[in-house]
Amino acid sequence: MSRGQSNAVFNAGMQNNSTLMGNAGTAFGNVQSGLGKFQSNLDSFMAADPYKAGGEFAQDQSNINAARANSDAAGIRNELQRGGARSGENTANYGNIVSSATRQATLDEGDAQAKADAQRINDETGYQEKGLQLSEFPVTANEGLYGSSVGGATGNLNAAGGAAKTPGLLDQLFGDAIQGASTGAAIAG
Repeated sequence: MSRGQSNAVFNAGMQNNSTLMGNAGTAFGNVQSGLGKFQSNLDSFMAADPYKAGGEFAQDQSNINAARANSDAAGIRNELQRGGARSGENTANYGNIVSSATRQATLDEGDAQAKADAQRINDETGYQEKGLQLSEFPVTANEGLYGSSVGGATGNLNAAGGAAKTPGLLDQLFGDAIQGASTGAAIAG
């Protein structure tokens, strides 16, 4: 390959590299914008955690458990009142039964709430773990971007540089003669 051809290959490699770097810069900007939106959405996802203490799940479970306890106690009280009205029996001792049923319903509510809290904590751990896994994506994406852009540019320039370093046939055959003539002209001039 002649010097002119080597220069042409090198210049073409530099032009390709310049084009690739421009395209990479545009793509990099677009990816950074997308990663910014991803991070914003991830922040919203984490802030909306329905399993956090006092969150949506905890409030719903509290309401469900309280309603269940109230309905259990009210059901027994109503059944006793209707039974007394149908049979005509004395309902004086029903107060103790209703009170005992209310206490049991309250204990059942506490037990259900403790189980719901354990479930909430377990679900919150899973939710937070998912958020943590998702937060790794921007780091991995940036690592890939930098690695591929640097690798592509280096590979392109290495190929062009290698081609430019390889002497052409005429350079090999007449290299010494050209060098000698240049040295003689410098001495004479």
